[in-house]
Amino acid sequence: MMNKILCYLCLSFSIILASCNDEVSGKKAESQGEPTAAAANEDKTPTTTNTSVDSEMAESFDDVSLANFFDEQTIEQLLAVKQAFDNQLCATISHNEISDCYKSHAGILMSDISQDVPFTTNFPYTSTFSLQNIEEGVDNSDILSNKCGFQHSETGAIINYYCLMNKSSFMDYVSALAQQNGFIKKIYDEYQMAKGLTPNIRNSVAMTSVINLDFEQIGHQLFYMMMHLAINEELIASRKFQALENG
Repeated sequence: MMNKILCYLCLSFSIILASCNDEVSGKKAESQGEPTAAAANEDKTPTTTNTSVDSEMAESFDDVSLANFFDEQTIEQLLAVKQAFDNQLCATISHNEISDCYKSHAGILMSDISQDVPFTTNFPYTSTFSLQNIEEGVDNSDILSNKCGFQHSETGAIINYYCLMNKSSFMDYVSALAQQNGFIKKIYDEYQMAKGLTPNIRNSVAMTSVINLDFEQIGHQLFYMMMHLAINEELIASRKFQALENG
């Protein structure tokens, strides 16, 4: 059973994923009601939690388009998450600008997957980053929900994780970006229709972002970051679910 779940999740950047069997005993629970209880005593995934905002970052977010979609608290949350994400993203990549880190990461990821190098060798999939460790970036957030999870069909045990809300200020912002970028529009439309991540979304983000996104734009950086973080949170939950299954 878990082999099938891992095929669905951990190999999701590969064409192989298309052959995975969707009829698995451990099912995905994406409730729109009250949050389900997370498994007791979950281990926190270690990560860098430096969320200090430098002046350059603050100026980058002082944008009219962002202000049209996000209130001050949400912008601060995005800043906290992006600062922590950028710190680790740029840690091992030679760069002059943050945009260089994003473009290099997208290119490396596409190249690795094309050569059958496991995507889990790349940030943020190396078990070194989790939204759960950036409390000021996710608490009371109107863009993230912890109502997604994996539920064991026999025991009812659930592992919850943060996922992007289908209706939120961030999705409204992505919808606006989609009006100017066909790649973002396709992903946005598919996410709304499926109400979550799909194999095609994962493949597209990993394999073609370097071609279809302009990382000089803060909006494209935010989109790229949040999609990878959503995929990563799901992967972390699947690993915990596997551990639960294995006792």
